[in-house]
Amino acid sequence: PSLRPSVSSEPSSTPSETTSISDILLANQVDSCKSISEKGTLLRWGQWPSSPQAKALDWILSDPFVANLTLGVDDNDARIIQRYSLAVFYYSTNGDEWAKTDKFGWLDSSSECTWNRVMRTDPNIYSQGVFCDSANMVIKIDLQSQNLSGSIPKEIGSLTKLWALLLDNNKLSGRIPREIGLLTDLGGTFSLASNDFSGSIPDPICALRNTSLLQLVADCTNCPNGIAGAGECCNPICFP
Repeated sequence: PSLRPSVSSEPSSTPSETTSISDILLANQVDSCKSISEKGTLLRWGQWPSSPQAKALDWILSDPFVANLTLGVDDNDARIIQRYSLAVFYYSTNGDEWAKTDKFGWLDSSSECTWNRVMRTDPNIYSQGVFCDSANMVIKIDLQSQNLSGSIPKEIGSLTKLWALLLDNNKLSGRIPREIGLLTDLGGTFSLASNDFSGSIPDPICALRNTSLLQLVADCTNCPNGIAGAGECCNPICFP
């Protein structure tokens, strides 16, 4: 089965028969929620209740923002999947230890589209965090130099409108999830340099580089200056 969540692009005018957050996550094939019971209780799997997925589920089941959404409406269901995926990302990268004191407002009860902050590093002024389009879909995540550790979770592949992902100069480790290759709108920059990843860049991501992805920045020995051109930085070992 496809790893891509089946979120319709056409808004639904009336709620469907889906009646719970668990149903929504299951219906849209968010892999980490395969064993959620009807009551929204995470059954035993993976690393049990300490896993990023379990923590994210616990958070979203008590999220005031989600509580105000009408379940079963396509646009709202897409927001639930999006917020869950961002929560998994937060816990998987040890969000409580991020450099920004307020963690960009991540996991606040406000819209996830406000989880960003204006940064000032003299003489530069710039913004980091989560950024959305006019439909409230996440199109950019910028967390460069924010002391992220742990690993990138496969749930990042649920952010189907993501255009740019900037994660360089952190302490991330493990392998790059191939689910990033699902992000066919990833047409900006995917930056991974100066982390502690292992293995090679998965083929689905390489395929994006040859079609839509403008720039792939990674610590690859076969890429001049770490910037991958079409066909480069793929298949061979890119990380120690």
